[in-house]
Amino acid sequence: MCVIGAQTLKASLGSDNPFLEIIINLRLPKIVSNIGRPSLCQVAQSVERRAVNANVAGSSPALAAIPFCSKLWHHKLNIFEFVEVLMVRRIVLGLALFLQSTVLLADCYKTDIGTCGVEKSMLEATNAFRAQYGLPALQYKKELNWAARKWSESMAATGRLSHDGFPTLRNQTIILEFPASNQKVHGENVAYFQGYKPPDFGRFFVDMWIKSGPHRQNMLRNFRFIGVGYGRNNGQHYATQLFAW
Repeated sequence: MCVIGAQTLKASLGSDNPFLEIIINLRLPKIVSNIGRPSLCQVAQSVERRAVNANVAGSSPALAAIPFCSKLWHHKLNIFEFVEVLMVRRIVLGLALFLQSTVLLADCYKTDIGTCGVEKSMLEATNAFRAQYGLPALQYKKELNWAARKWSESMAATGRLSHDGFPTLRNQTIILEFPASNQKVHGENVAYFQGYKPPDFGRFFVDMWIKSGPHRQNMLRNFRFIGVGYGRNNGQHYATQLFAW
């Protein structure tokens, strides 16, 4: 059995990783110490597959850089001991991605993890763009995100990019899902592409908006709140940004 403590986790994952305390609090060392060597490899691969599936919007360079451990099992135990830290890193990184995606899924509200990843990327890229101009980050609002996603899904279903019904239909979408909300929509960007698979869908959408004057201006206005939504259908990809004061 391999007994792994918090210090090994810190050395493996990096002491500044935001998920380190979560993982330690979940007592991952105790879990790993109760797993035999063959099972450890199987768990590592299983967790990694789950994490990669959860992170379909963009693969993890850290996970991709770690070689499969199954090739090492025919070696002596000292080889296992040599790669033990790498094995822990593989499990911890996979678990971190899974935890991150789970938290993000709750934040995104009623969606799959792949959609959530694209939306997270759009939000981060939008605020990174604003930061270049010294502007404060826009605050995520669940109601805006819901309306943005529903509009993106509607465009994907019809195969038509438009601002039809803005802002009345977006506000109605919010009220239907959140009857007690008084959230209103004050700005909108939409985008579309097909026949191409960028490494980061969310950032690709934001880059498209940055290159367009009116869309760029919306992202740089003094809005306070934002919601971002992603929809897809038969290789067509649609995105919406909704802004509010």
